[in-house]
Amino acid sequence: MTKKEIRKSLTTERAKTETAISAVIAKSTAELRAISAARAKNCRKDCYPTMMIAHSGKIAQLRKYLSKIERAFENLENNKHGICRVCGYPIPAERLRSCPATDICVDCKTTLEVVTQTARKTFHHREVRAAAL
Repeated sequence: MTKKEIRKSLTTERAKTETAISAVIAKSTAELRAISAARAKNCRKDCYPTMMIAHSGKIAQLRKYLSKIERAFENLENNKHGICRVCGYPIPAERLRSCPATDICVDCKTTLEVVTQTARKTFHHREVRAAAL
């Protein structure tokens, strides 16, 4: 992929992500207004905390991805885009086409996921043992 193609792909990803953030914020605002109106009529809506947690989590996830896109733009300008940040080898073009903001190859991503899952299981087992004592 050429720099121009990569830049176009990243720009598209950025626009999609910004649109998604705006949509979640708009939905959250509309739901808050509905809840406020219901409370004004002495109706009780128990879903308020759950809804807010779900929306804030989604917004945080989208903003994290947006910052990843911005880092990809920086890497593109520094001629580091397409190089795995873990192993230093080139990331295959297929992966970059499907996920233009990626900075890690499939092999390293798989390894990191296995390590993370193993660490979570180990931590969980320690918590269970500590609770049993």
